[in-house]
Amino acid sequence: MVDHLLDHVRPYLDRSVEDRIAYIRAPRWIGHHVAMQAHERLDELLTRPLALRTRGLMLV
Repeated sequence: MVDHLLDHVRPYLDRSVEDRIAYIRAPRWIGHHVAMQAHERLDELLTRPLALRTRGLMLV
């Protein structure tokens, strides 16, 4: 009956309803390669030295 669940999710079946809801609502990062590239670009912008005219990036 729980064969469709991932191994790391199965222990949550024995937890309280509140714990399961908190797990479901927790933020997740989906590691798609384009998302990873965008994340790397944003990290580069955050770690650049301060400048009078800061570079920006538009995400669509």
